[in-house]
Amino acid sequence: MACLAGPLAAWGQGAPEAPTPEGLAPAPEANPPGLAPPLYQPQAWTAGPFQVTPQLGLAYGSNSNLRLQPTKPLFSHFHAWMPGLSIVLPDGDQRYELSTRAEITRQLDSPQDNTTNAELALDGLNLLDERTALAWRAVLQDWHDVVGAGSDDTADHFRAHALAGVLRHDSEDGLLRLEAEFTSSAKRYLNHREQTAQADMHTRQAVLRAQHLVAPGVRVGAELRDTHTRYPLEAYAADNGDRRWYATVSFEPTQAGMPWPLPPLGAPVSSASAEPAEPAAADATPPMPEPSDWPGLPISGTLKLGSEHKGFEAYAPYQGYNRRGWKGLSWEGELHWLFEGGHQLDLGLSRGASDAPGDFVDYQITKRIQLGGSLRMSERQRLSVSVSRADARYRGDPFPLVDPEGFPVIPLLERNDRLDTADFAWRFDLARNWQLGVNLGWARRQSTLPFAAFIRRMNSLTLTANL
Repeated sequence: MACLAGPLAAWGQGAPEAPTPEGLAPAPEANPPGLAPPLYQPQAWTAGPFQVTPQLGLAYGSNSNLRLQPTKPLFSHFHAWMPGLSIVLPDGDQRYELSTRAEITRQLDSPQDNTTNAELALDGLNLLDERTALAWRAVLQDWHDVVGAGSDDTADHFRAHALAGVLRHDSEDGLLRLEAEFTSSAKRYLNHREQTAQADMHTRQAVLRAQHLVAPGVRVGAELRDTHTRYPLEAYAADNGDRRWYATVSFEPTQAGMPWPLPPLGAPVSSASAEPAEPAAADATPPMPEPSDWPGLPISGTLKLGSEHKGFEAYAPYQGYNRRGWKGLSWEGELHWLFEGGHQLDLGLSRGASDAPGDFVDYQITKRIQLGGSLRMSERQRLSVSVSRADARYRGDPFPLVDPEGFPVIPLLERNDRLDTADFAWRFDLARNWQLGVNLGWARRQSTLPFAAFIRRMNSLTLTANL
């Protein structure tokens, strides 16, 4: 029987994050100044106005607990083919990309667990004027979830589609940034319908952001996020709304001595070799600010802190049962510290409520912390390490449920999980278009429900080629 819930379930596959319009803000430098770039630098083929990048990834490895079982785990070796193709059309102030990728995984010791996943995406970036941009993305997926805890069956197979967009506008002085984001997605399972039907979902999300530049690369502001999730199987009355208010701080890497305050957009950059301007023109041109004593900021990322309200009040109760909503403190954070030599330290934090379809609870509250980093050993070699811990609390009230044969179902009202993970990756650039990788992964889930606990080790050797 497939199990739907658990921190490892890939519920987010059908709802990709909205794209970010990078055309209005300087992107972080791909390579620190004075440091030789990595040898692995995939190049695109040019076919008329198109830039074409085919890619193929190969992997061979082992999974010590293929079905996440608490006892007698199923061990299996696997090999995987991961083809991909990207076609980019740059067109002045517009940019479009059609991309596809697939994951064809074959379990050598358990063929019934073989999976074939595929995704097709269309991305666009439209610069509407010098201060306004629209980025959007449309995605189709045919995918499989991670096999659930204690499952003795194959992975859950679903199809999903999503449409997302971000509209960004910067004020004329470059200090105020406004963003509006919209995402709509749907997901439907194809197998194990006696249980997976509970997790078919339609989600709509709207986000409004306002940020003010208070120092070079530092913006403070506010965010309102409103999410509505609908489950077509109405027997469980799980439809809900989730609203979050955040105070935000975001960082972009900056160099020491950056001018402050910023010059107006469109102001010419002074140059010793420039021709002298006419007096009238010179008077109309705002003076360029002098370099400041700004020390530089080798940090990128965003911190969010606020409140969340997940409620079921707006939806009809089921047989007199009203699901219990949740109000509480919520936060999200992701920071990256950049060091000389191309090294990086990463920190991630989050807390919030989410749905747990199929577990007979109202919601789960998950608090997560992740710490990682990467070490650049040479232009050919890089090491990265990441560890994380997620604590999930499942909460609900008595629910009058019966199974298809009419017997009462005992709801899982109180469940506490702790998921710890550790990952190690080594990358070696064989050539400009070839890269070798080694991946070591470990995961352990402890739970108040014995059947939900497991330990898993997954290791693999990968080869990536941009053809």
